[in-house]
Amino acid sequence: MNRMNTPARIEHLETSDGVQLCECIASPNGRYLLAWRDSDGKGCGGARSGGKGRYWLFDDSKEVLRGQLERPNGGCVANSGTFSFEDWLFTQELASVYYIFAVSGEVKLRRRFKANIYNSAISADGDFAVCFTAASDHWKDSNALFLYSGVNGAALWRQVPPFSPAAYEFDSAARTLVIRPRSDECHHQFSSCTFVLPQVHA
Repeated sequence: MNRMNTPARIEHLETSDGVQLCECIASPNGRYLLAWRDSDGKGCGGARSGGKGRYWLFDDSKEVLRGQLERPNGGCVANSGTFSFEDWLFTQELASVYYIFAVSGEVKLRRRFKANIYNSAISADGDFAVCFTAASDHWKDSNALFLYSGVNGAALWRQVPPFSPAAYEFDSAARTLVIRPRSDECHHQFSSCTFVLPQVHA
């Protein structure tokens, strides 16, 4: 069972761009560390009209990759080094982009939504990545759960769950994804919801 609801921590990291105050999250096996900042590095962060944020990937404490997105948030990294981001964009509209990257930095998926991304997760083995969108006037992108292949970025399914997921549990052996609501939202009807994971091909 792979539980993906560990919050990112904030710390100062030594990078090729100097010491950075970043959000960081480690892969389940501890090998990879993904770090990012939603700011331009000059004191302007959060909602803004320009000044891209930056991210870094470390393998056993050695920086192996760096890049830029408009507003990188919600980073996740798998044991394979495959990683994902929610890009909150330079816009006041309901819009966001979900990215999946290979450990080499190759973009496996760039999916633009006409909705904000609420949260996201990636399986420990990197085979699957999932994101949930917030409410939007565009019904196809509104309050929906999207599953993608972490191997090739293929869209696998779209579901509308009975609640907003706060925790994701991937079980590769059972081929299931279990989502759970926040503890203060649990009630007698739904304490979890289970979805089937399809076969993934390279």
